[in-house]
Amino acid sequence: MESSENHVTRITPETSAIVVPLKAGSVDARIILISGPFTPVFGADETERLQGRYATAVAMALERAGLTERLAAVEHSKTEFLNLASHEMRGPLTGLRGYLTMLVSGDLGTLPDKAQSVVPVLLRQTKQMGLIVDQMLETARLTDDRLQLRFKRSDLASLVEAAVAEARPLLPDTHKLTLALPKSPVFVSCDSERVNTIIANLLDNAIKYSPAGGAVTCDLRCRGETAEFHVTDQGMGIKRADIGKLFTRFGRIVTAENAHIPGTGLGLYICRELARRHGGDLTVKSSPGKGTTFTLRLPLDLSLASD
Repeated sequence: MESSENHVTRITPETSAIVVPLKAGSVDARIILISGPFTPVFGADETERLQGRYATAVAMALERAGLTERLAAVEHSKTEFLNLASHEMRGPLTGLRGYLTMLVSGDLGTLPDKAQSVVPVLLRQTKQMGLIVDQMLETARLTDDRLQLRFKRSDLASLVEAAVAEARPLLPDTHKLTLALPKSPVFVSCDSERVNTIIANLLDNAIKYSPAGGAVTCDLRCRGETAEFHVTDQGMGIKRADIGKLFTRFGRIVTAENAHIPGTGLGLYICRELARRHGGDLTVKSSPGKGTTFTLRLPLDLSLASD
């Protein structure tokens, strides 16, 4: 066989092959084409086209395919880590929360005054850790499509009231939490545990991202056939250009003002995914330095409205 500089190799007097290198990024491969009855000889024109346009296009496609495969592997590793870490952390955290509850109730004896002042701080930190573990577990379930919702007709007003009542004892002295509810029940078809997750995350964010304190206002209302739950704070606010990142997985917006605030960047991703799986949505309005309003919308359950 004879080989020339343009990578054309003579196999027989009637048959030849052309070898074209493919190079793009990490791709280092070859295209080998063997002549046939319609193209018995590879001339300069065929060689130029193969080495130019076609080889480049194929190399870039292979590079994209490899990149996609690597990204999928990274995403799979992230999901496995979230799953493992959340399960491993849940047990010790449950034990810690149990002992703190016993300290508060006095089951372990009377605490000294200095120790009593520390317990509320420990409870707040434990609650924060619990939210993070729940977020990690829910994210893994959402990513693997293992999340199963158990829908039941529930009063959203009662769910909101219970979540706010749970948040009040852990509220820093610098904040004031207010709640406005309609006089009548607000029925929705939902997984109450998951809706509570959304509400708890929104309240936690409103408190965390208004570190200087101020009012955190919650109100529930009905608009047409939709229930709307609004959480408004007077905190740092968010730039318009950054809002799109809020609802992405690990999409935490870090600035000089909030870098010290703990967070995983999972909470709002989970909240919007859960809202949408309920047939609703989660939206935000914000201005830097003027606070933020998150709005959870869920369709009303009107099936028993005439009862």
